[in-house]
Amino acid sequence: MAILHFCRRFIPMSYQIIWYPKGAIKRFSGRVSGSDIYHSVVDMHRDPEFDSIRYVINDFLAAESLSFAGFDIHEVAAIDQAASASNPNILIAVVASKPEIIDLAREYVESPLCFYPTEIFSDMATAERWLVKSLRERFNLEIALPARAMEAL
Repeated sequence: MAILHFCRRFIPMSYQIIWYPKGAIKRFSGRVSGSDIYHSVVDMHRDPEFDSIRYVINDFLAAESLSFAGFDIHEVAAIDQAASASNPNILIAVVASKPEIIDLAREYVESPLCFYPTEIFSDMATAERWLVKSLRERFNLEIALPARAMEAL
């Protein structure tokens, strides 16, 4: 059973966090800003569920654009690195099809501050298959991800 958190502040935010028993999906849509990315990371880290999760899927497939003006992706990596003190056992999958979003995801992965193992995928089913396999190998953890991945296995 998923717990859905719609993340809205004083201005409309372009993401939602969907919590599952051992992980979460952050879905981004519309015009995504650096502020949206930052707030999605902070919102996730301060949630009590954060300490028990093993995966995060950052789904950018519905994002029209990503503007990171005024924000540094290395700051996001540093925030994640700090959060690893409370939960060092997370795998991250980024799902994106737009080149500018893929480029920013690569910059995050290549940051010397990036702590969590992170892979980039162009579709959700491939990302979920990687997570199922990697969680089994790294943590001896068998999980049921959303139906799309299980149908594709």
